[in-house]
Amino acid sequence: MNEKMAYEIQEANEHAKNIEEQLKVVEQQIAELRSFGEGIEFLDKSKENEILASIGKGVFIKSEIKDRKLFVDVGSGIFVRKSIDDAAEISKEQIKRLNEMKIQLISEMNLVNEGLRELVSSAEIND
Repeated sequence: MNEKMAYEIQEANEHAKNIEEQLKVVEQQIAELRSFGEGIEFLDKSKENEILASIGKGVFIKSEIKDRKLFVDVGSGIFVRKSIDDAAEISKEQIKRLNEMKIQLISEMNLVNEGLRELVSSAEIND
């Protein structure tokens, strides 16, 4: 195997690892959004007026629900009031986009793996 082929194989392996990392992040975000969706659904169906609200780092405080409108972070520290249904819909749309991204990443991974197989096969033939 020549130096150029070895370099190309190494590059393809690194690209595949990067895609795997991106897939892990996307899958984690999907899991978090699904968990959020379950929480929203529970809140919507619950008749309780008290909840344990997270204040971070695994610390919770008992809170009274006075209003079922949510404050949704839309980025840059800006919060918008949304109904539970609106927040659930936003979550579903985000999951949909992440699933599309996941499909694209898997497709890209398949292409990289196919190219890697061809490089390895070519390297074996040239040895």
